[in-house]
Amino acid sequence: MMKKIIPVAKDVLTAVIVILILVSLMFAYTGVWPPMVVIESGSMMHDDSSYGKIGTIDPGDFTFVKKVNDRNDVITYYQGEKIGYETYSNYGDVIIYVKNGAGGTPVIHRAMCWVEVNITDNKTFYDIPELGWYGNESISIHELNIDRYKPSHSGFLTKGDNNNGCDQDPSVGIEDELGRKVELVKPDWIIGKARGEIPWFGGIKLYVDDCSQGTNNAGNVAQDCWVMLGVFIIIIFMVPVAGDYIYDFLSTKKLFQRDQRKVFERREHAFPTTKKLFQRKQRKVFGSQEAAPPALSKKHSRFFVDSQESKIAIMKKGRRKKRIELNRLKKIEYDVNVKNKL
Repeated sequence: MMKKIIPVAKDVLTAVIVILILVSLMFAYTGVWPPMVVIESGSMMHDDSSYGKIGTIDPGDFTFVKKVNDRNDVITYYQGEKIGYETYSNYGDVIIYVKNGAGGTPVIHRAMCWVEVNITDNKTFYDIPELGWYGNESISIHELNIDRYKPSHSGFLTKGDNNNGCDQDPSVGIEDELGRKVELVKPDWIIGKARGEIPWFGGIKLYVDDCSQGTNNAGNVAQDCWVMLGVFIIIIFMVPVAGDYIYDFLSTKKLFQRDQRKVFERREHAFPTTKKLFQRKQRKVFGSQEAAPPALSKKHSRFFVDSQESKIAIMKKGRRKKRIELNRLKKIEYDVNVKNKL
């Protein structure tokens, strides 16, 4: 019983160690915990994305979260547009933040621009350095669907790539867990910025959460993502099976070759080579091992080669035929020795 349990325990322990190493490496890279988040909504989807939705942020994706130390670690959309910096098929960085710092499910949206709020004794002015706006009394950006917006503090304007307006849009923007409209995102509210992705596999977590919590986030996962997930799972299961098959095939082939070598060695031991038989006949003819045999002519020297080739051909035949052929070969060798002596 113990002999069966020990190999299984070793496999489980090895798997646990590998998982711990991978998680430690992810944490060392991202600097935050957990190092990944799963995408639940389609607010960052792109209509023109390829089959399988690779390269964009879609429901069912796992996304790595890299730590942000200050606001200068984040490149906004308008900054990225100027320098040609892109992530996830659009300009600028995608950040993960907590709505109004009040907790709840984090939001993963693109940082559009930084708004600097300057409060004086009499008035409040707003600067957007990326757009070259300074000293404005309010913020109006048509493509972000905000008009005469007057935030109370500095922060990032954020927007989902698949949304019409930004998160801070007073009319259709998102709300926090307390029902308040989301304000400009402070650096303290940012969990990190998105880096890389593991596509499709987050759909499994969404499905489990839907079953346990009664939500419907798995319904946001696109059909092609489910197809790609199924194909990839089949590949994952098939690779070890194929590896075992190839290993068994190579091992069997190696054992067969080793057995063949052993059989050939036994045959060589049982049946001396033609050269040895020829030397033995010479010793019998001359009567002593010390007697030097006469030099062979070219014709007789060629006999060794022909005889050796005959020997190889004989070894491939059956036992009865082999015995007949060997007797015939011995007679030929004896005749050659006698002629050479004369």
